[in-house]
Amino acid sequence: MRKITMSIGRREVEILVLRENDPSNGNEETTIVAEYDNDEAVIEAAGKIIDQGEWRIRDGVLDDEPTQRYMLDIAQRREVELVVMGEALQYSQVQMLTKVLTLFWGRLHDHRMWNIKRVTIPARDEFNTKSGQNKRGQEIPLQARFKVFPTAFRETGEYRDCLPCTWLHGTIIHEATHNCLEEWLTILWNKDPDRLGWRTLSDAFIRMPGGFETRYVNLHPEQCPTSYARLQPDDDRADSVVAFLARGHLHPRRWECVSRVLYPQDMELLSCSFAELPRRLPELGTFTFRCQPPIEDEDASFRPMQQGDGTKPPPHPVYDLTEYLSLHANGDPG
Repeated sequence: MRKITMSIGRREVEILVLRENDPSNGNEETTIVAEYDNDEAVIEAAGKIIDQGEWRIRDGVLDDEPTQRYMLDIAQRREVELVVMGEALQYSQVQMLTKVLTLFWGRLHDHRMWNIKRVTIPARDEFNTKSGQNKRGQEIPLQARFKVFPTAFRETGEYRDCLPCTWLHGTIIHEATHNCLEEWLTILWNKDPDRLGWRTLSDAFIRMPGGFETRYVNLHPEQCPTSYARLQPDDDRADSVVAFLARGHLHPRRWECVSRVLYPQDMELLSCSFAELPRRLPELGTFTFRCQPPIEDEDASFRPMQQGDGTKPPPHPVYDLTEYLSLHANGDPG
């Protein structure tokens, strides 16, 4: 076993490295494919895993930087950490976050779907390449957390200008849906794609208002709960849940799908509370990795050459969403 100190972003991280057959040191460990004595390979492999799994590394957050930290006790001792990196939140805003997460928890058919351990509030907004506006939130299911950006706290009026809840309320539900229900709702959406209007294009791309390109298009956008829901199937699912819980207008088939994973009304009155935590984050500690030597590809020299004349196929056309729907309505493109 040996110890390596590595830099990731602004952080110094200490890792313990074990050989493939070394006895365990009792700590949680992760296997990486790298030669034990190759520092460069070990650091590259370990860095990718740490960056993906540890939110502070991914967001470039130092231990002493949070403005506020809270522990939200939403139901049945289910705790969610809230970390604020920029402007301090008001008491009512922390209360809103706690209440909405408690509502979401209470409506779940199966609490094993829950996948939220942390909510982070970044100091700065980010551009949304789908909508062409600032992001309101961002899901990170692999880390059991999501972000709520400052814009969501500043917005006034109804969510997406059409559903009967605030922007903050709707954003929390939208991101919670991505984290907890995406897998289950995708199965339900895929059972009836024609009725829900979604099509995956094989011969064209759709350019969204923010410049992002996708192969998904909804041929019945008027049936989606919001204009944002028309951009991607996962956002259709997330905003359908917002409409369902906020008792907004929702297409019958979407209501039927969402009701398979959420109750339409409160099943019991759940209490919730929150408590302030020390601003400084706990130390990251040491990460342990077990090295597994890479397997040599002995047959690499015998791989068959690719067939073809070497020419690239012509690029697929790219349409704005309104342009594509207009062409489709007129029978072109197919």
